[in-house]
Amino acid sequence: MKDIRLVPVPSKPDGISFWTVLFVCFMLAAAGIGCLAYALYHVNHEKHDLQLRLADQQTKEQRDELERKKGAEADRLTLAHNLQEQVLNQVSEATNSLLQFLAASDALRAEASALSTNEAGRGVALRPTLVPLARRFYESSLPGLPPESELVMQLEAVRTAGLAVAEHRGTAYEPVPALTDMVRKAVRWSAEASGRLKEARAVFASLVHDAQVKFTRATLTPESPTLAEAIAKLNRDEATGAAQQAEQTTSAAYTNAVQARAEAEAQKIRAEAFKDRADADRYVEEVRRKVKEEEAAKQLEWQERDAKFQLDVANSKFRAQAQTDEARKLELRKKASDPGIQAKLAPFITPGYVGVYRPNVEKKPFSFQEMKSIGALEPTIRGQDTLVYAGVAPNDTVRPHWKLNPKFYRHHDDQIQMVQEAQRLLNELGPVLVEMKLLEP
Repeated sequence: MKDIRLVPVPSKPDGISFWTVLFVCFMLAAAGIGCLAYALYHVNHEKHDLQLRLADQQTKEQRDELERKKGAEADRLTLAHNLQEQVLNQVSEATNSLLQFLAASDALRAEASALSTNEAGRGVALRPTLVPLARRFYESSLPGLPPESELVMQLEAVRTAGLAVAEHRGTAYEPVPALTDMVRKAVRWSAEASGRLKEARAVFASLVHDAQVKFTRATLTPESPTLAEAIAKLNRDEATGAAQQAEQTTSAAYTNAVQARAEAEAQKIRAEAFKDRADADRYVEEVRRKVKEEEAAKQLEWQERDAKFQLDVANSKFRAQAQTDEARKLELRKKASDPGIQAKLAPFITPGYVGVYRPNVEKKPFSFQEMKSIGALEPTIRGQDTLVYAGVAPNDTVRPHWKLNPKFYRHHDDQIQMVQEAQRLLNELGPVLVEMKLLEP
């Protein structure tokens, strides 16, 4: 059995070993690095949160700005829409008012034209106190109405403004002040014109009413003067009276002047007669010669004045006749524009290729003169037959035709009356239809 020997264990030296220190330093460094990393992470996290908050704030501000812009744009769009609708309403109001004025003024002119020649006007002419009032109406009230050219200009201006606004309707376009002023001026013009028309209409109505109320012993007959003739006579009578009064006044003054001058000269002659009889005789002859020359010159002046007066009377008659003719022409234009009248004359006023004598190269209505030349407008059976053949025109496939038989239409009273009425309308309205380009010359 072996002996057990005790080996002595060496004792540890006192103090901290190097590895311990190194380990501790390593742990401290790791802790520092961890703290630094945590600090950096915390700082970066805070920075990131700040950036997010700033981004959110900017997004919110941008969204608020966008909403504000949208609200401002909506307000601007609403304002623009309101202004557009306001202008368009004014345009509609002005257009309707102008068209109503045109129709009412045309109606008044037509009625005034008819009154100058119809039976009601003859009734006015029978009452002398009403003739001056009628003359004032025709020479002042009626011409005081705005001419159609001014109305057309206002109407075109309003339509221009309406079209300019309508093209931008629904957008943010705001009508410029020039357009709104244009429409306002047209509205004011229409109101003033309507006021003058109302006054003229009141005068006209008063004439017609007073002619029915005022008593007169005169009797209305077919030979009674028309109102136009009565006004022309009043003008002539007044002009003649004024000229005669002026002539009498001038003649009396001239005669008195001549007599005074002759008396003065005679006194002078008598005063100097004792000096030289021969000189006195010569002087008397000279005075007589001068007096005769002055009388001749005055007579010539009176003749010239009378000629001028006659010319003024003739011009007055011409103007009255021209006014009557123009009023009559206006009435005929209105009648020729009636759709019912045009429907009755459709076979002749509708453009087509068939002509009276030869085909047309382009579509044209019938020629008024050519229809007259073939006798189609003569109020005879032959003339009516000729008009019927033109109205049925079997070789004309463009124009509307009369639905009747040219050989047997005279067996039907209604068809005869239709042809007679068309013939009468063509004779009455032919020249006006030519002016309106509804018939060829």
